[in-house]
Amino acid sequence: MGEKHAYRKLFNEGSVMFVLYHEPVEAELSAWAKSVFGVTKLEELHLLPDPVSFNNYVERLYYRVNQLKDKIYEIQEEIENIKVQLLVPLVGEISKYQFPPSIRCHLNGGGTASAFHKDGDAKYKISANSLNLWIPLTRVWGNNSIHIEQSMNSGNFREVILSPGEILLFDAFNLTHGSFPNDTNSSRISLDIRFVPNDITLAQKLGLYANYPIQKYK
Repeated sequence: MGEKHAYRKLFNEGSVMFVLYHEPVEAELSAWAKSVFGVTKLEELHLLPDPVSFNNYVERLYYRVNQLKDKIYEIQEEIENIKVQLLVPLVGEISKYQFPPSIRCHLNGGGTASAFHKDGDAKYKISANSLNLWIPLTRVWGNNSIHIEQSMNSGNFREVILSPGEILLFDAFNLTHGSFPNDTNSSRISLDIRFVPNDITLAQKLGLYANYPIQKYK
């Protein structure tokens, strides 16, 4: 994208989140998901008839997630492009980059897509200094979105409002995050990619790590 690489900062109480812009790749990812589900609007995924009988919301959610998992290697090049075109210019070379990404289908009218947690909780065994890319393939707001703690252990959560083409970069390792039951009229499809910069200095200077004193660089 050359000069068209762009981002905006979202200031938390103790760290910075970045919204990265990448409409071409985002359009390809959305088109891929629509093709897998056989829909024209991902936001209306919950309106599809159940292909089998589900006992609860969780079974329905995982059925939809697994549909995408089965085809995930079709978008491997697009996921790699996000690293090369967006991340490396911002935080430098990447030592670890998750593929396949985690997949969330937060359907209207059901429970949560992800309970509140930190990626740094010991049970997840995620590498220290990991950062998270959160890639919504639908417009997100309110309770179809992710809610993120504004500073470590504050308990002060805020929804993320994004449109397709916008990618959130934040410290999921140190900040509690999760979702509430989706009471909107719109389902949410999103991808999560964890990565670790080869040298965390640039990310620290940008204020991305919630456990690092960003005031040092103000």
